[in-house]
Amino acid sequence: MKKYFILLINLTFLQLSGSSQFPPDYPAAVPAPANITAIEYFVNSKPVFGSGTTINGYTLSPNIVNYTTNVAIGVSPGIHRFYIRSADANGKWSHTNNTLFDNYTVPLYVTPSAPGNITAIEYFINSNPEFGSGTPITGFTPSANIAGFNTNVAVGVSPGLHRFYVRSKDVNSKWSLTNNSLFDNYNVPLYGSASAVVNVMQLEYFLDNQDLGFGNCTAIPITPGTNIVGLNANVSITGLPQGVHRLNIRSKDANGKWSLTNLSVFDNSTVPSYPVAAGAAPPIVDMEYYIDTDPGFGNATSIAVPGNTGDVNNYSINLNLSGSLNTGTHYLYIRSKQNPWSLTTVVPFAATIPLPVSWLYVKGQMQANNTAFISWGTASESNTKHYEIEHSADGVIFSKLGTVNAAGNSNAPLHYSFAHSNMPAGMNYYRVKQTDRDGVYKYSAVITLLNRNGQMNTLIVPNPVENLLTIVEPEMVYTTSLEIFDAKGALVFNKSIKNRQQVISLPINQLLSGHYVLRINYEQNSRSFQLIKK
Repeated sequence: MKKYFILLINLTFLQLSGSSQFPPDYPAAVPAPANITAIEYFVNSKPVFGSGTTINGYTLSPNIVNYTTNVAIGVSPGIHRFYIRSADANGKWSHTNNTLFDNYTVPLYVTPSAPGNITAIEYFINSNPEFGSGTPITGFTPSANIAGFNTNVAVGVSPGLHRFYVRSKDVNSKWSLTNNSLFDNYNVPLYGSASAVVNVMQLEYFLDNQDLGFGNCTAIPITPGTNIVGLNANVSITGLPQGVHRLNIRSKDANGKWSLTNLSVFDNSTVPSYPVAAGAAPPIVDMEYYIDTDPGFGNATSIAVPGNTGDVNNYSINLNLSGSLNTGTHYLYIRSKQNPWSLTTVVPFAATIPLPVSWLYVKGQMQANNTAFISWGTASESNTKHYEIEHSADGVIFSKLGTVNAAGNSNAPLHYSFAHSNMPAGMNYYRVKQTDRDGVYKYSAVITLLNRNGQMNTLIVPNPVENLLTIVEPEMVYTTSLEIFDAKGALVFNKSIKNRQQVISLPINQLLSGHYVLRINYEQNSRSFQLIKK
């Protein structure tokens, strides 16, 4: 009788038109797909187009992705390959798709017969005799289930390890598998009668390895007959070197028997006192700045100190650099003298070609309630329309915050301002976009403000970075060193950080463009960050 295999298929075709070779140029427009007009299948061997077994029952459409049907395949048991393809209204055949299938018939399980009663049980030790030649076990009721049957058997064997075997036979004379278990018939001797407890008469101790023998060490005074479980004693460690030592102690009873020597480890090292906390920092007495080239501590341009309060956080200054720098990127360095000089802070800025606006300054200041106050001034203006204040969280992508109308034309100094409320935690970047009436616009230098209120994570900005990288840590998180590794894992930069800093400016203009890994080492652990150098 011929055997048929029913295969459920889901037809998914890629309908191609034309030659299998790609033309040198794409056509101006892709022709609309034509309806599928024929589907055929074949098994194992591949006939010419149109010679397979036809599949019917589908609706003419360019898309038959969700069409399913059943086909009867009369093939021998085993692995076979099923092929399928389609033709469209233009007579173009699709690629031939295929899948493997196995029409092996799974045999039905035979219905098991009802178990018969257990009619015999036998056991044997060590050697395995023929079925029915073991020692019979009696006293059970014939049943199909004797799982809860218990009995005692006599095993007259020599002391040591032995193997006990047991098996059973049912009413059909079928024996079970032989089970076995190891046992040890070693006789445990009885404990002897304990002698009466006698009084402890003597206690002694010695330190480390200075055991002079039983009865010759330092005595601990006791009253004979006293229970010494809760006894406390003073041990002299005068002159003992600092470090870890071992206290050994033992007792003797009225029968002259010494106890086992017990021991305890102790450390008599002296714990050093905490150093006295440093006094309050003296007020800042000098501040100075320089651009690009360091003239040496105390030789740069002086900056007025704000009232000798010792706090210069968010302190802003105006520096008139008009006409003194070449066009391009420059670096402003600022430091203060306390005791001794502080680390030098670096601020990058750009010197550009003259604009219709002559800038006096662009600066920012943190105010209460997470508000950034951005202000700028101009010495003169010509044909200006308005100013747009832009903000960025990474120094790369800026978005508009608001607009301030410009004066248009002025030869007198003018001052503008803008308040940014709900300033995000972390490093914030601001710039002012000046637009003329003819639509031409220019940007001011970028300024930065750090808002540490609510900062929970390490900030690495900007990233990608061109010249100067800034790292800002949350409160009570201190950096000890920085390492930069290239894409091959080679160390290309490292820097030790002192004074428990949390805000670090890192010039990296010496690095080549590419991908790097920045590893920040803390007092207890380290973390790694992906870094892109532009």
